[in-house]
Amino acid sequence: MERELPAQLSKSDREVQESIEQAAESVKAVMAGNFLLTLLISASLNQLLNMVHTQQLIVMFPLFNVTLPANAGMFLSQMMTIAAFEVIDTKPFLNTVLALPHTDPLNSNFEAIGLESRYFIHNLGTVALAYVLFVVSVAFSTLCRLCPTRKTKYFGEMRHRELFWGSLINLTTESFSILTISCMINLRFLQWDAVNTTAMSLLTIVVMLLLLAYPFYYYWLLVKNFEILTFKEFWYKYSAFYSDLKLGNGTLVLMQPVWFLIRRFLISLMVVCLNTTVIWQIALMTMNVIVQVIILGRVAPFAHGRTNKFELFSECMVMMVMYHLICFTPFVPDLQIRFKLGYVLIAVISLHLVVSLGILAKDSYRSVRNKRRLRNAAKAHDKQRQEL
Repeated sequence: MERELPAQLSKSDREVQESIEQAAESVKAVMAGNFLLTLLISASLNQLLNMVHTQQLIVMFPLFNVTLPANAGMFLSQMMTIAAFEVIDTKPFLNTVLALPHTDPLNSNFEAIGLESRYFIHNLGTVALAYVLFVVSVAFSTLCRLCPTRKTKYFGEMRHRELFWGSLINLTTESFSILTISCMINLRFLQWDAVNTTAMSLLTIVVMLLLLAYPFYYYWLLVKNFEILTFKEFWYKYSAFYSDLKLGNGTLVLMQPVWFLIRRFLISLMVVCLNTTVIWQIALMTMNVIVQVIILGRVAPFAHGRTNKFELFSECMVMMVMYHLICFTPFVPDLQIRFKLGYVLIAVISLHLVVSLGILAKDSYRSVRNKRRLRNAAKAHDKQRQEL
């Protein structure tokens, strides 16, 4: 029996891959720096999150029933750590605490991007730690609210208001992709033979039901209360879901955050449950992108026109990546051509990263400059008052 092996990495190609790994670390450092700077100057995280949202879609494409060339696979595995904010390796800790038996990944494509288990919690990685920190924060804020000291009680009240529901909405929305895909993997292999595996199966079912209800419940809640979305109390609780939308365009703008969640659910369904029919995966993904483009072009849901344009640019990048995936099917049998197209795919994704990071840098510079101008103006005003 003879079988033609895919193109392997030469010495020069391995040097390129080492450069990719270094570049990925640099991108994560830039993102972390921008995140900290944004917090310090109290600016918006929307641009950073928009970039991550697109990368979350792109890194899920290799889960389609395609055979990635080695160069593209290694590049996308690095992008997964960026899209998932995977800054801490939680697998040893989870293995020790949960004591779940070892399982094989769903297939090699899932393993390549870090989904190495069939258990829900294992595949969450840093997201699981984030939810643990959320529970700890809730407990801490509750203790502060019970404290007799006035300042401590006030701090606890403010922290509690941030946690419910803004922080929880942000955490669930940003991790919706990895939550849904991890649940769907576990749902295919439910186990009831031990206490820990039974608990994991029950947790998976409960979380899956909550994720199914999540987008529809919030759409109903926001449409029902559309007239008071900008009221102070409602804004503090739920604005994380719609703060960057142009509410003056009517209730149609609420389709954007709801479709944001639904499309990720559908993609997870495609890669887990339709993982043997690549033609349906590609067809459904094409419709997925078209619906998003229609929403952006017809409704223009975002308050800033530049955000709408950037989202359209991102959808074009997503479509180009998907076209490359077609070339990694039997439609293109030549393995050498696939290997070369892998570098083209890397270039397309890198273009999106470069444009996104450029906009991030520009926004950060403008924010710092405006803060400095306001501070100088305040100093000049104080000086004039002292002179008078």
